[in-house]
Order: sequence, then structure tokens, then C-alpha cells
Amino acid sequence: MKRFILIHVLFFVVILPHISHAQENFNIQPVSRIFNHWDRVSDFEIQGDLVYIAAETSGLQIVDISNPEEPRQLGYWDENPDRSRFICVEGNYAYISEYYDVLCIDITDPMDPRPVSSFHFEEKVDEIYLRNGNIFTVLRGSRGGRNEEPIQGGMAVLSFANPEEPVLINQYRLPEHINLGAVENSYFTDDLVFLHTVGDNNASETIILDILEVENIRQVGNYQQYFGTLYRNNDNLLALYGRSVRIYDIQNLPTITLLGEYEWDSPWNARIVTVDEDLAYILVQSDLFILDISNPREINVIREIENGWIGCSGMQVHDNFLIGSFVASLQLFDFNEIDNWDNPRYLIEFPEAMHNRRLLRLVGNNRLVHLFQNGVYSLRTVDIQNPQDPLEIVWSPVFYAYKDDTIAFRGHRSNDEHMSLILKSYNVSDPDSSVLMDSLVVTIEDCRFIGVQSILIDDNTAIVQCLATHNKLLVIDISNPDNLSFIADFSYDYGEPYFFSNGRLFMLGRGGVIDVYTFEDPDNPQIVNTIEGFYNIHQMTGNDNLLIIRDSGFHGLSFLDISNIEDINLITEYRFTRDGEYGFATTDAYLSGTHLYLSKSVNGIDILDIEDLENPVHVGSYNTPGKAMSCVVRDNFLYVADETNLGIYDVSEAMSVEPDVRYIPNTFGVKAYPNPFNSTFQLNYNLPISGQVGVKVYNLRGRVLYDQDLHQGLNTISIDGSNWATGTYFVNVEVGREMRTVRVNCLK
Repeated sequence: MKRFILIHVLFFVVILPHISHAQENFNIQPVSRIFNHWDRVSDFEIQGDLVYIAAETSGLQIVDISNPEEPRQLGYWDENPDRSRFICVEGNYAYISEYYDVLCIDITDPMDPRPVSSFHFEEKVDEIYLRNGNIFTVLRGSRGGRNEEPIQGGMAVLSFANPEEPVLINQYRLPEHINLGAVENSYFTDDLVFLHTVGDNNASETIILDILEVENIRQVGNYQQYFGTLYRNNDNLLALYGRSVRIYDIQNLPTITLLGEYEWDSPWNARIVTVDEDLAYILVQSDLFILDISNPREINVIREIENGWIGCSGMQVHDNFLIGSFVASLQLFDFNEIDNWDNPRYLIEFPEAMHNRRLLRLVGNNRLVHLFQNGVYSLRTVDIQNPQDPLEIVWSPVFYAYKDDTIAFRGHRSNDEHMSLILKSYNVSDPDSSVLMDSLVVTIEDCRFIGVQSILIDDNTAIVQCLATHNKLLVIDISNPDNLSFIADFSYDYGEPYFFSNGRLFMLGRGGVIDVYTFEDPDNPQIVNTIEGFYNIHQMTGNDNLLIIRDSGFHGLSFLDISNIEDINLITEYRFTRDGEYGFATTDAYLSGTHLYLSKSVNGIDILDIEDLENPVHVGSYNTPGKAMSCVVRDNFLYVADETNLGIYDVSEAMSVEPDVRYIPNTFGVKAYPNPFNSTFQLNYNLPISGQVGVKVYNLRGRVLYDQDLHQGLNTISIDGSNWATGTYFVNVEVGREMRTVRVNCLK
């Protein structure tokens, strides 16, 4: 029995880390995507002419800078990363730290990096450092919290001698005198590491460790004050302290000798961004100081470059360029043009297409998709006539709404003190041109317009949601697109959501009620009904006969029959668990025919078949690379804005599932969500065969915490882990001789 438990634990610890990032998707197939958007540039490393970038939710990005005037993106890996933060590169492998994992990615082909393995920790990891083939990983530690045991911070050493099977070879914890010690930040250099720690009394201490012998990590010094950012220069150490940079001699550790200091006026937001031979680059607020440190006892400023450096988090010197990371981009500065570095016109910068601009919303017809950062700014337009090969275009105007494929609308504020808003109609029947049909100017006294958030239309009426000093909905008659006319305006308190269909406006009112307006008298819109009983409405969507309300008050969807506006009836409620089955983290729901498409932020996309409204069925899912924020459907293709990409997916299988067979899938799949969870998680399982079926949940010691028989088909069960401690658990589902294992993390 003990051997059985040991085998299971070894399986969980050694095998599962290598498959933890696999996706459990069904009935949805990726087709193509526009991918040149990044999340934040958290860290980067340069090897030859290639820059390897840890870009948080955009994972690993690889850029060729052999021609600094025209850097080009080569490849990327972003299969549902959990915030890639630090990166090391050696040979054919890149190593990335995430919240609880260290990933190994094969970069032999920079255009097609492939994940190899991962190693999972039970606590948050921070900076990683590569030395002699070993990865040193900072363990931040924790002072404890609700239902959480305190963990002393420290450091772990991983061997990737076999990249497919990383091995923990040593682990160091902070000294006991640093009670409840956590690592605030760290700095690695050659054979030394500096760990800045904070204990339970908030006392700061910097521990200096010798890591030359990985199996014998030892403390060789400490400093009782906060160093700030550090850089080593031969036998000297540069450290920020208050409003100065100090240079210390550390060749005789544990003795640390102050050699020199340079002080500036401002004490705030200073950091050392890089050191190159005898030059140190210091950012002080938005100014860059270049210091000559060849003589530590007499530090001189050789250049001060003002302004333009807010947002710079790191720099490296490469050939004749200084490369800096600026939130969601990298910028190259030519040393031959150093006098012009404070003028953005002279910056050599990666193309804008490679920056993160947070794609949040989609609008489109059967030919074009417009991607929006928010209601005011459009980022790009994509031609989707061939979904397998989407084409970015720049000549098309930005449309906020389509009335079939012939008429389109766009709106913007005027330039006369922002007091007017302009709505324009276009004929877009010719694929290669857009003909302006009419332009309507709307001016409302004491209302300054900022822009257009969205436009909803039916056959005869458009509702324009405006960003303004006073929130406004404008009602426009579009029955004749050649002659637009203003009907009325509404002031509202809560912004979205609202829903417009068949000449009826459903708008959120006070106290959680939904007021239903009609426009039979254009000059006097009337409330004809009020819907009550909802708590926290996030979205409304539907069609002429159906209203779907996404309400986090009870964590689910409500389906209402609105065919008779004076007699609105609840059809069914589709409830979620406290931590969310499909909808707790849902950001958008899109209805097309008998299917509802849910954008679920970090959990990707789900599809519900609602042909039988009293029994919605989950028929498809896909774990998108970034956070799924919005989606639209054209033909059998789903277009998803996932903050950093436009993803295109074939959903024909999910749309063609027959009612009598959709409960019996043809593949064996298991998926847990949310993951991590707080108290309860849902286990979604597809069982294609009958027979001896069971689910068990193990902890790391092999103890069974949950044991239940299952049934054939597509099912969801709720597993209560409210009494479990923070940590990792493993869910085993067995059907005959087949077994699937899913790792779940409990965070209290």
C-alpha cells in the first residue's frame, strides 16, 4: 500500500508538471489569428541578434533585431501562460518563471518555440537565474493569511540536465532570526545572490549568499538596511540608497566597504537600470542619468537626459544600442544619436503592431472585423473573407455597427468644443469602397461629448451609447439611411448594460430593475414594463423573443420570454457555482441562432446549445491564449478578442451536435474550473464509454479526499474543497483501463 501511494505521489510531482499547461478543449478548433500584440514586457534577454521576451499573459515572444531599423517578430509561445515574469536563455532552451511554475521551452526553432516541461512549486516564485545549467528560483514566502500557513522565503535550485524531467536538487530557507521572512526582491550576479527580506516586524535585511556550490548554499554576509536596486561591477557593488547611488567594495565579504556616493535632488522613483563597464544608467523619476563610475571615489555625471523615461523598467546594452523595456514594447536607442534621446522622434522603436493595446471588443459583418481597445479607439480592421488567412487592412473606416452587409454606421465627436456628436451612415455593398450616405449632427445643451462607446440597431432605429460629461443614449431614426434623424436622448446612471431589439429598449434602472421602453411616439418614449428580481446585472443580450441576463447576484444566466412585452416570463435559470462554472468570470455573451458564446476571461470561451431553453447544454470550450473579452460569430467561425490577439476558431462541430447524441462524446476529456479555486470547483468530464467509472481527489501525500462513481456522457459535478488547506491536489478519473489526471490548486 505504501508503495502504491509513493508511486502516485511521484507521478503527481514528476509527471504532472510537464503536462500542466495542456489544454482541455472540445468541439472547437483554432483556425488562425492576428497575433502581434503583447501584454506587458516584464523581462527580456538578448542572445546574439535575438531578443527573448517574457510578456506576462502573452508568454514568450521572440524578436530579431539584426536590423535595428526594422526589428521583426519571429515566433511566440502563449498557450495559456500564467503571467510570464522572468526569463533566462541558454543554448536551445528558454526558462520562464510564472506564479507557481518554472517553464522550459525549446527555442531551437525561434519561429516555433515548443514547451518541454515545467516544475511546480507550492508557493509563489519570483526571479530566476541561470548558472552552469542550473536554475536558481527565488521563493517569495508568505507571512500567512486566511486559512494559509506561513512559509519562510528562500531559494530553490532546479537541474534541467534533462529538459524533459527537471529535478529539485537543493532548497534554501531564510535564517530563523528573520521570523516569517519574505523575499521582497532579489539580485543575482556571478556566484552571489542578494535577497532583500522583510520579517514580521517589517525590519529590512539583505542576505548575501554564495551559490558557487549548489548543494552547499551558504550565507557570506548581510546588510541591515534596504539596498534598493543593485548592480555588480567587478569587485564593486552599486546600490541605491535613499536619494543616492553608492558604490561598495565586496571582495572581502562579509566586510562591505563604502567607496563613493552620488546624490541627486529627488528622492523618489529612482532605480539602476543597467551598468556597462564604467558607465551606470540611473533613472530618477522621468530623467536618465549616465554616470562615469571608473573611479568609485569620484563619481561624475556625463549626461543627463530629461523626460520621456516614465514606464521604462529595464535596459541592456547591445552592440551600439541601448535597449529599454517600456510597459508593452521595447525601444532601441542609438548611441550615435544620444543627444536626441530626449526627443521621441528619434527613438527607433518596435512597430506599433507589436505592442499591447488591450483588444476588448469586436464589431463586424461577413467581410470585416473591427477590433476596439474601448468605445472610443479602434485598433485595427481585419479582412476575414478567408478566415484561414486574415488580412489586416488600414484603408477601411472604423464602423461601430452594421445593418446587414450593405449599411454601416460610425460616430465621433465634433471638433467644436466637443459639444456635438456626428453619426454617419455608409453604403458598404462594394467590398472595395465605402460611400457616405448621410451625416447627422446631434447637439445637446450642457453635454460635452467624448466619443461613441457602442451602437445597437434594428431595422428602423439605432441606439448610440455616448461617452460624455453626462452619460447619454441617443435614439436615431435610421429607417432611411440617406436621411438620418434624431428622435430622443436618455440620461442614465449605470452605463452598460442595455439591450435593444425590435424597437424596444431594455435599460438598467435604479434598484436593479430593468425598464422597458418603446418608441411608438418618437418624441415621448414610454416605459411599458419593468422587470424586477435581479441583483447585479453585468450584461443583457438576446433576440426579438428572448432576453438573456447575465447576473452575478446568483452567478448565472436568466432566460426570459419577451415575445409579449407586456407579459414577460422567466423561462429558466442557468446557475453557476460561487467560483464560476462558465459565467462567474464571463466578460461577454454573444447569441447566434440557438447557440450562446461565452467569453470567460482567463478560462477562454464556452458554447451553450440553448435550442431547448429549459435545458442549456455545454457543447464546446477552448482555452484561449489571452483573456477572452469579447466574441462574434460569422458563418461557422468564432472571432475572439483575447486582449492581445484576434483568434479565429472553427465551431462547426459544436454547432452541429445532435440533441440525441450530444450527451455521449467520442473522446475522454476532463477539465476543472476555476483553477485555482477558493472553496469549490467544477469538474467537467466527457465519458464516451460505460463501465467502472470513478473520480478520486488526492493530496500530495496520496490521501484520498474525495471518491465518487460517475456516469457515461458529458457531465459536470461540483467538488467541495472548502475544508482543504492551500496547496495542490490531483483529480483522477478512471474509465476501465484509461485514466485522466488534472491538477488543481486551492488558494485561500
